[in-house]
Amino acid sequence: MRQKYCGLFVILWLLSFVSLTSCYATVAEGQDPSKLFEQAKNAEKRGDYQYAVNLYSRAIAINPNNSVAYNNRGIAYYKLEYYDLAIADFTQAIELDPKNVEAYNNRGNAYYKVQYYSQAIENYTQAIELDPKEALYYNNRADAYYELQNYKQAIADYTQAIALDPKNVEAYNNRGNVYYGLKNYSQAIENYTQAIKINQEYVKAYYNRGLAYKELQNYDQAIADFTQAIELDPKNVVYYIKRG
Repeated sequence: MRQKYCGLFVILWLLSFVSLTSCYATVAEGQDPSKLFEQAKNAEKRGDYQYAVNLYSRAIAINPNNSVAYNNRGIAYYKLEYYDLAIADFTQAIELDPKNVEAYNNRGNAYYKVQYYSQAIENYTQAIELDPKEALYYNNRADAYYELQNYKQAIADYTQAIALDPKNVEAYNNRGNVYYGLKNYSQAIENYTQAIKINQEYVKAYYNRGLAYKELQNYDQAIADFTQAIELDPKNVVYYIKRG
């Protein structure tokens, strides 16, 4: 079920933001926005995303036309799982800079999280139009197509992501998942195997390949893959259950 936007929460946040902006405008006088950005980045590295939000809000108070500050604060909100606030900030970043490709991709990610897959695709498409050589945007759009069961387009986008980045293990694994969903288990195994060749510690590919081998009744190979997944992630109960 799609999550609903917290309208009341947004209104309350906007009211508090007006107050905070006024406060920050006084506090931030004479402050260097680049230092605020540096402090915010350090806060993000520590996982203190709320403090990062506060710091970016100060930067915005100094310069309300700073597209990057809105985008960065949107990322912090995203990390806090405040997806509606993240979307609002990414939207503001785009309004200030219509060529802010990162903001389009980020807004796509936020829409994806709230299961608005069509809107996610629109944003990833815009990002691709601005930067058609970035594999990540194709991979992300393929994820959204997959959720909409548009498997043909998902495979096309994963394939393009791989063409742009031949070592993209996520794209190989995800394309394998599409083939698995289509019950084309041999093709799925080929993609999972390619992901493993690129990264021999990529546990998801072992697990997924084990599932595909199981469907082909190749139980010895399935057990071997589940065993490898367990060695890489011994605390994952699901791997033990599948091997059992």
